[in-house]
Amino acid sequence: MKSPYQLWLSLLALVGCGGGFQDTTVNGLKNFAAFSPEVQGIYRVAHPTTIAAWLELQKRVQQPGKSVLFVQLHDDVEGDDEPFTKLLGWDLLKVPMPPEDDKPWTVLELPKKTDVQRAIDAIWNAHLAGQVVVFGCVHARDRTSLVAAVLGMQKLGWTKDFAWKNMLDHGFRWELPDLDIYFATEVP
Repeated sequence: MKSPYQLWLSLLALVGCGGGFQDTTVNGLKNFAAFSPEVQGIYRVAHPTTIAAWLELQKRVQQPGKSVLFVQLHDDVEGDDEPFTKLLGWDLLKVPMPPEDDKPWTVLELPKKTDVQRAIDAIWNAHLAGQVVVFGCVHARDRTSLVAAVLGMQKLGWTKDFAWKNMLDHGFRWELPDLDIYFATEVP
């Protein structure tokens, strides 16, 4: 008979790594999606790692007469977006949140509530000011999904259940304790 620990590991192995989510990559651009069909001009994306990916992103989001705000949710060691945003003439806001791929122990650190709110406020205020907004972390799955969920709840009236489903649909890995605990305890 398996111990409870072994059963938990079996469950994680079966469904824990994102369930049925499949990363999408088009012309080097990974996990690109509109934030919500209810709002035009806000997008989520994984950190573009090649010039081709940045050019694909520009092609998809750049609109004549509109500036672009890129909100980076990972630290610079994981991938610095500044050289390319500067080259494209885009604004950049860095709001790094755990867990960080280069610091595995950060899966036990909750994001700061002020950082999550800072990202949400920047995204929404830029949108209201007429900017195109792109936000994301390295994979556009976990930190990106958390920010998208809270943004949807605060600004679009999403329920917590709908926000959670949206997170899972975009590849959120619920076995990351820091983001799970944050969503369960810090999001009303």
